[in-house]
Amino acid sequence: MEQSRTPSELLEYLPISKAYYKMSIPLVMSLVVTIIYGLVDMYFVSATGETSLIAGVSLITPVYTMLMAFGDIFGYGGGALISQFLGKKDHLKTKQVSSFSFWSALSFGVAVSILLLLFRNPIISLLGADSDTFRHAESYYIWIALAAPAVLVYCTFLNIVRSYGKARDAMIAVIAGTVVNLVLDPILIFRFGMGAAGASLSTFIGMAVEAIGCVWIGIRKSEALTVSLKHVRLDGGSIRKMMSVGLSSSLTNAVQMVMLVITNLYLVRYSALAVSAMGIVQKVCLISYLLLLGFALGGQPLLGFAYGAGQKNRIREIFSFEMKVCITVAVALTVIIEIFAPRIMSLFVDNREIVFLGSQMLRTQYSAAVFQAFVLVVFSLGISFGDAQTPFVLSVSRQGIVFIAAVVVLARVFGYYGIISAQPAADLITAAIAFFLLKKRLRKNMD
Repeated sequence: MEQSRTPSELLEYLPISKAYYKMSIPLVMSLVVTIIYGLVDMYFVSATGETSLIAGVSLITPVYTMLMAFGDIFGYGGGALISQFLGKKDHLKTKQVSSFSFWSALSFGVAVSILLLLFRNPIISLLGADSDTFRHAESYYIWIALAAPAVLVYCTFLNIVRSYGKARDAMIAVIAGTVVNLVLDPILIFRFGMGAAGASLSTFIGMAVEAIGCVWIGIRKSEALTVSLKHVRLDGGSIRKMMSVGLSSSLTNAVQMVMLVITNLYLVRYSALAVSAMGIVQKVCLISYLLLLGFALGGQPLLGFAYGAGQKNRIREIFSFEMKVCITVAVALTVIIEIFAPRIMSLFVDNREIVFLGSQMLRTQYSAAVFQAFVLVVFSLGISFGDAQTPFVLSVSRQGIVFIAAVVVLARVFGYYGIISAQPAADLITAAIAFFLLKKRLRKNMD
């Protein structure tokens, strides 16, 4: 019977636990599969045994993160509006939002790709590449830059399709692209001897598959989503709201890029091995982050729909359920990393020193997972209400202003150990900020 439900019926009438898991589990899978791109690349790149190649690829990770942040501008902002318009039963607006988001993401992606290619040498140098790593970093960078339009369209329509209630269908498209990447990686890296370029080319092709799949699902399997140019016009108020929420939310990935760059610049003073270890650790940490983000944002369409429909009791129930799930997942992840950190590192590299350094980094990074979970749930609530200030403050705090302050102070006081402890320290402080925002800004929409 549930298969015949419309998105509105799923978001409005299905029991909260069932509706939440129907939305969150496919999203978690989609997000984790997305980061598997990076893990697959790192696995096969590490298999070459070249430290400079591993470090070169690690240095370009922030560029891919930046592209995802750009896609989130239109994805988070557009998705939040679509959930609210579904709650108001305004399907014309959902069509206008989806069409505007698609064409904006595609156009912006082309522009970003051109700029990245034009300024590739100074950008790669700014990311920390030296004479040993520049060649490999550039090879990986070029195809990632060319993938910009596909990455932006994928991130945009993944969120839009999910907000419409088609999270499971979007997950299938994501898995298809990942399988393509998994198959092509060893062929291009080893059989054709392309090295870092092969890893990024396979990512480019896989991402194109995902983008096409998500757009096809949006057009073919929904009545209120479209990319038709006749619906691309959107009123100024909706555009401002979409962009304010989207820009604030996308800062999560944008400032993460800043965090990655700053961390690498500090660690490179110690050794290339430390940078290589952190590159792997950052990939692994992104899995847990995306798990928590998926469970947090899994409730966003439900919260947004309830907010649009004026269902305050349902908002409180969804928020409470979501918080319990995310905290439980965070605790489980912390225990797993504490026990299995060396084995996890060994999956990606056969170097005892990198495994040792990475295990230490992993355990330190995961020590604040519970605080990270709390921040993400409050972050999701802010998006659902269209409150641009909440996601903005939390984004620029956790991996922005608070993180930068933490790494500068802790590095000065504790050196290397201060650098790898900066992120959990920033998570703790940001959780306190999130608690204040929940009390002062968001509770009024729930009471």
